[in-house]
Amino acid sequence: MKRAACACVVSLGVLAFSHAAPPPIPKAVPAQPTYRFATPPVPMITQEHQTAQQLYVAAVKDFSAGNFEAAKTGFQKVLAISPENPPALINLALIAQRQEHSDNAEQFLRRVIQKDTANATAWLLLGIGAYDRNEFDAAHAHLAQAVLYAPEDARAHQYLGATFARRGWYSAGEEELRRALELNPKSPDAHYNLAMIYMERVPPAVELARRHYVRSIELGAPPDEKLAERIGK
Repeated sequence: MKRAACACVVSLGVLAFSHAAPPPIPKAVPAQPTYRFATPPVPMITQEHQTAQQLYVAAVKDFSAGNFEAAKTGFQKVLAISPENPPALINLALIAQRQEHSDNAEQFLRRVIQKDTANATAWLLLGIGAYDRNEFDAAHAHLAQAVLYAPEDARAHQYLGATFARRGWYSAGEEELRRALELNPKSPDAHYNLAMIYMERVPPAVELARRHYVRSIELGAPPDEKLAERIGK
């Protein structure tokens, strides 16, 4: 289940975007709990023409208002002036992901990486796309690059931790999720996914799981009745 749109910005202002959470680890839990995270602003690398800047700002406003077709047209006009503009390509990828056109999204993101191998946002979004398709080998590879180029990005650590957990690598998953919480202690999803991992221990670390589950609810995560029942909450 996916929620609100995601958006990137120029150098002015920050817009938030939301995304479906990494599916929980135990089979008993619904397949896709909600995941919310904010993206930092994407700098306007190419500002060759004032027209491109104006088009970009207008497209971001359309995106934030939910006018995705208008936003898509605006970003495409930016590319007509500056063909490999990374922020425009990333926002077109975000629109394609929201509209479930994963192939188009991947094409846009690979164009960004071809120009800028160290673009952590592009690697992160490639990893999220692969994760959502249950392609965990690809997700692992992409998210590892995101962590390499943006080691302080809590979202990259969180998705990498969830990917490890889905592969049954619970110790590695725990390490990444704990790092995500060091960077963003108020992430409800990192707390939630740590609770899931602690319940996979043998025997389950019920008290640790309960502590993180309760904290996730306090921070706004939706209740999970099955997990609550398992931890006796």
